[in-house]
Amino acid sequence: MLIARKGAGKDHGWSTVELKDTLVSWDSKAELIRVSVVRPARDFRTDARHRYQVFLSVDEIRELLGALETSVSRKGGERIAAALSQSLTPLLRLAAACSERRDGERALAMQ
Repeated sequence: MLIARKGAGKDHGWSTVELKDTLVSWDSKAELIRVSVVRPARDFRTDARHRYQVFLSVDEIRELLGALETSVSRKGGERIAAALSQSLTPLLRLAAACSERRDGERALAMQ
């Protein structure tokens, strides 16, 4: 995962940190995806090392999936489709779970 930042006041260009050896987990209490580095990564500008964490909300995950879907449906999206084809089983399980939940909510609304 690559994180980039650029100064808002003093613009010294983009600085990046590459987070390697990440652990991705679901925090059910906060309803967030948590991406944590296994080993500390360097600072943006110094040799200091930090333990970074990135959090993604369900809404942000939805937006990411929408962006991927739009990219795949356009010309040149073959590379994304090929990369995600390895995740087809988990994606189908997610789709099935979402469909079951939506169908259950519709049934309750009709009662």
